[in-house]
Amino acid sequence: MYKVKTIKKFDKNNHEKIKTNCLIYCIHIQVTDVNKAAKEIISLIEDKCWIKDLLDEDDLDSYKKRIEPTVKYLIEDILNNVENEVTTDFGEYLVSCISQITLKNNLNHDRILLAELWKEQKSGNPGFDFHTYSPNDLLVYGEAKYNAKNNPYTVAFKQIIDFIKIGKDIQEYTDLKRIFSKIKTRHKTNKNKAFVASFSLNAQDTDTVFSNALNNEQIEKLLEYPELYILGVEVCR
Repeated sequence: MYKVKTIKKFDKNNHEKIKTNCLIYCIHIQVTDVNKAAKEIISLIEDKCWIKDLLDEDDLDSYKKRIEPTVKYLIEDILNNVENEVTTDFGEYLVSCISQITLKNNLNHDRILLAELWKEQKSGNPGFDFHTYSPNDLLVYGEAKYNAKNNPYTVAFKQIIDFIKIGKDIQEYTDLKRIFSKIKTRHKTNKNKAFVASFSLNAQDTDTVFSNALNNEQIEKLLEYPELYILGVEVCR
């Protein structure tokens, strides 16, 4: 279904222009079978293991009702219609879910229920696309961007920064602590949060794409946090 081609930890000794204590990972992921990927996403969406992390029965009833129409919409209208073709709608779910899976399987993150599921609208919710919990006790906010031809890392960076400016991370905190028991008050502070910029990767020279991403002026604000993950998801056609 997919494979991780490279995981590179940023070495500040090799980059004179970038001075930071932020731990940066650049990860190249290759999706080799779109249909299998869609089925994997369906299994993740239908997985009910998140229930054990809810605080009480009132939360359970509320989130179940919130999730039902979104699950129905995602599976029936988007994922079941995938036939080796990546539409814009499916592309962003693909980038989000593959990014979560990769961080879990390769860097020991905990996966948190996909954001689209617990927000109030069944689609088109403004805010971060996905979240994980880093083994370094960080609440990680992820933004996914898909484009069939380009490498939209700049768009992902800008979206993250715009969300930080309006406090979208703080706005989402209340829901996140309810659906994931490891999240505590300390995760509202900048020293206990991190970010993921995930994007569709469309290039032969992937090293240059990641190098350009690291040198992008949008990244400077994100280097103030303990960790940053830059994930390029290549879809093989």
